[in-house]
Amino acid sequence: MEILPSPRKSKLDRVASWAGFAALFSCILAISYSLFLHWLRHPEAPYVANDEPPFGSQGYVVTSNVVAARALAFTKDGKILVAGFSTNSKQFDISVLRFLSDGKLDISFGERGISTIDLGGDEQIYALQVGPDERIWVAGEFSTELGEPRMGIACLLPNGHADPSFGKNGGKLISPKGASALARALVLQPDGKLLVAGFADRDFKRRFLAARLTPTGELDNSFGNNGFVETLVGATHSEAFSLARQEQGRVLLAGFSQHDDRFDFTLAGFTDSGRLDSDFGDKGIATANFESYSSYPYAMQVLPSGAILVGGATGNRENYDFALSQWSSRDVLDPSFGKKGRLSLPIGGSDDTLYALAVQPNGKIFAAGSSVVPGFAAAIGLAKFLPSGILDRWFGTGGRVLTAPKSFLPNAIGIQRNGKIVVAGNQIDPIVGNVGIFVARFLPDGSFDAP
Repeated sequence: MEILPSPRKSKLDRVASWAGFAALFSCILAISYSLFLHWLRHPEAPYVANDEPPFGSQGYVVTSNVVAARALAFTKDGKILVAGFSTNSKQFDISVLRFLSDGKLDISFGERGISTIDLGGDEQIYALQVGPDERIWVAGEFSTELGEPRMGIACLLPNGHADPSFGKNGGKLISPKGASALARALVLQPDGKLLVAGFADRDFKRRFLAARLTPTGELDNSFGNNGFVETLVGATHSEAFSLARQEQGRVLLAGFSQHDDRFDFTLAGFTDSGRLDSDFGDKGIATANFESYSSYPYAMQVLPSGAILVGGATGNRENYDFALSQWSSRDVLDPSFGKKGRLSLPIGGSDDTLYALAVQPNGKIFAAGSSVVPGFAAAIGLAKFLPSGILDRWFGTGGRVLTAPKSFLPNAIGIQRNGKIVVAGNQIDPIVGNVGIFVARFLPDGSFDAP
């Protein structure tokens, strides 16, 4: 049988076929480009449209039951813990709150979402850690019934009740002999011991102070002098605000020290036994100064690379900017970061202060703080940096976010597993001061996680 050739397509048919193919290819290319752009913006998070409900009605929640929020952490199941303090009109008490993913208080925790603990004096919390057993550890400035300031540590059970196995009624007050002291930072060691850092006042001089306790709250005599180490950096004044422990066991304190009429970023490195580490910086001390009058660091993170990142504010008494410095794993200022290891950044207000840092597994850096805008109202200021210190232009506006002023003063930041950013702090009244706390959540692009 003769096989006839198939009819040849006309030129018009061929053009139509190519047009259809081109349209399909353009559609696929547009979708791929959209996904690629999303990956560029959020490589640390999966492309999920609605993985959890919005946070509150506007992307944030406020409560007046607690007057200050200083720290936050996440539980294993993703709930948000916020620690600070409340007042009963006579004194301050420990307060820890637990929030669900939609911003509502978790009524199964403490008393309808809030745990309040009174140890007999004033208790102001500045640090929060969650242990592998889900127990909650807090530290800060406590006082005796006579009003004497002490370093304070308290432990709560996962349900928010005080842990009776730790210290006295779940709390412990400590201080070196002959000195007053307070805590600003807390780290849980892998062996269950607790490191606490802050500063001590002795002989009219303020010094870096660190202490180590056993899991039951006893001072660890194998650390420093009876469990304490004190270091005066500069002439008369040095305060530690942050604490970290490197994998090799080195203990790092970050704060500021006074040099003439200027305050500088300051790091102190100690061995695991509590001695100044001669292999760190200059006999255990490293400093960084900016070109401005003074610099005050409030946060520190050890990066995946081993580098040490410190953040705070630098300025001339009247106008401050976010400030960051980075030391390499060799304990020298990292020339690949910012300008010779340092950078400063205005956020948008007349007075910008960085109070908290968070680092993603890919090394990208989030900074949170306050920005005072015209009218002396405080707004939330956020910035996101690449590991080199360059702003991540896909976040917010060119790497920065400045919210509308709501008198919010951020003190803490955390990154959820899905890439969303949680910020907590104080709600301020310009006349009476702290009137409550806020917790806000932002999407990975820097917008509020709102309906």
